[in-house]
Amino acid sequence: MASSEMLCHLADAASSVLGQRPRTAQPPHGARLLVKWLALYSPLPWPKGVPTPSHVNPRAGGSRPGDFQEDLARAVEGVHALAAAPPEAFVRDHAIFGRMTARDWRRWAYLHTDHHLRQFGC
Repeated sequence: MASSEMLCHLADAASSVLGQRPRTAQPPHGARLLVKWLALYSPLPWPKGVPTPSHVNPRAGGSRPGDFQEDLARAVEGVHALAAAPPEAFVRDHAIFGRMTARDWRRWAYLHTDHHLRQFGC
């Protein structure tokens, strides 16, 4: 993923989590509490190479990169929107982790953003 694609991916993911962007159908996984806890609250780094859902994949159904500064602004706005959103603004479920609270989604947003920024040495 190129840096411009990553910015579009982060912005699309924020919009999706806040129910502002349609999500692709996900297979039901049920609540995976241990996997969710390990991913969100343990000190383990996220693995690389996890497939990106098509609705937030800039090479599939996600937003395509355009002007870098505009894409950067959209990604930053997405992070701010996730931080400021009331609990009822978040979608209920994550495809892998199951039921998510606002606290879980905010933790996910931090880790997701950090995961991608580390790919570029940030």
